[in-house]
Amino acid sequence: MLLKPRFAGKTILLWATPFAVLALAGLAVLLRSRGRRSAPEALTAEEEARLRDLLDEA
Repeated sequence: MLLKPRFAGKTILLWATPFAVLALAGLAVLLRSRGRRSAPEALTAEEEARLRDLLDEA
C-alpha cells in the first residue's frame, strides 16, 4: 500500500474525496447558518417607552 498514491485515472476518486468532503461540509455550514437568521423581535410598548425616555434624556 502506498502512502502517497500516484495521481492517475484510477486514483482520481482517492485524491478528490477529501476535497469533496471539505466542500460539502463548508456548504452545509453555510446553509445552516443562513437558515438560522431571523428578524429581530419587535419592542414591547414598555420597551419603546423606556427607549424614548432614554433618548429624550440625551
